[in-house]
Amino acid sequence: MTKHTFTQKEVFTKGWSDLKKHAWFLAIAFFISTIIVTSVAKTGLLEVLAMLIVSIALIGVSIQIAHGHTPTFADLFNHFKSHKVFVNYTLASIVYGLLAAVTVGGVLAILSVLAFGTTFDFDITKSIPVLTGAGIVLLIGFYYLIRLQFYKYIIIENETITAITALKKSYHLTKGNSVQLIVYIILVVLLNILGAIPLGLGLIITVPLTLLTSAEIYKKLSSQE
Repeated sequence: MTKHTFTQKEVFTKGWSDLKKHAWFLAIAFFISTIIVTSVAKTGLLEVLAMLIVSIALIGVSIQIAHGHTPTFADLFNHFKSHKVFVNYTLASIVYGLLAAVTVGGVLAILSVLAFGTTFDFDITKSIPVLTGAGIVLLIGFYYLIRLQFYKYIIIENETITAITALKKSYHLTKGNSVQLIVYIILVVLLNILGAIPLGLGLIITVPLTLLTSAEIYKKLSSQE
């Protein structure tokens, strides 16, 4: 089986082209999504449900765009015809979220030790075992977050697939592409930080671009199947 990969240039070139081509559709879709999420902000479970629904809808149309199709607003609801997509998407997101929480815990542990040592003139060398352990947790967690990130796309494209199978398939798809994916994440983080600087107005462009480039990466990696 031929292993597929991608380059940052081709992914961002295709993403930018798709963004320009579908600018009005994406602008309206994101506007509606923002209204939905903000209208239920700070409502707990309802807010989480809204974010899951919006995420499924937007990723669904981004996959269509990546494959060269022109989505309609009706396509935003295509993946809610069966409850399986929502259920498996939610379950996989919980697993992924727990992994993210553990990874963040590693970061907080490192920062806490460093802050404590600086504030109270504590000998940080005594905390080397803690820092080492936290560092290992951080690296392992970040590695798996990178490898499992495409479970969302897999579930949306395969409504009968289970949450665990989707996570495993994402791990398989990303094999040999970890470095490229890390570089990509660094680039989109920096891109969205820059987008947030002018009163957040740049996010109108950078967030949809991130969605489209991510879908393009998924398309390229999944073409090996």
